[in-house]
Amino acid sequence: MLLGLARPISRYRASGPAALLASLLTLTGCATQPELLPLEAADGDSWALRQGALQEIRNWSLGGRVAVSAEGEGWYAGLDWRQAGSSYHLELRGPLGHGRLWIDGDEQGVTAVAGDGTVHEGATAEQLLANAYGWRLPLSGLRYWVRGLPDPALAVDEISLDSLGRLGRLRQAGWRISYPNYQDLPGIDLPRTITVEGHGLSLKLVVDRWQLV
Repeated sequence: MLLGLARPISRYRASGPAALLASLLTLTGCATQPELLPLEAADGDSWALRQGALQEIRNWSLGGRVAVSAEGEGWYAGLDWRQAGSSYHLELRGPLGHGRLWIDGDEQGVTAVAGDGTVHEGATAEQLLANAYGWRLPLSGLRYWVRGLPDPALAVDEISLDSLGRLGRLRQAGWRISYPNYQDLPGIDLPRTITVEGHGLSLKLVVDRWQLV
């Protein structure tokens, strides 16, 4: 069962790692990881074809919910994300009491506008969020991971596929990314749930809506 984020994004403090993990898991209920095979034992041809198809998806949008925990604290938010080539627009509804946070970026830089009108600018989204809010989120990698692709700018340490040749588990640059389930779209399956762990941070994203444009 999925628990919606009916109220604005909130910050929470957990009593320990187990409580933090439990808070994140409420986003996806009892989803279980399908049986996976390492890439060398899986159907590499199917994976190569799927990669090519996913790389062609350059313009897309999604709506969903995200939960993040780090250093004993966390936040959860509604998320809308629009990607057009290398340009993107993200809206987080309520993180850290701001009510809204809008992030716009491209190859020239990134701007974030909080609900109170505060504006921050940076060269990359990672740098901006770390400096302004202390969030060390791997947004550059997420641009690829959210589609079920490795980030081509990072070395791949592990890839495992499910029985349908879809990415099930990925490890890059100290980040561990898992895909418990997918949703059917015309022509291709895209992730419904993505978990990212590493560098003292845990993130879980549930995608309620995909749109390919």
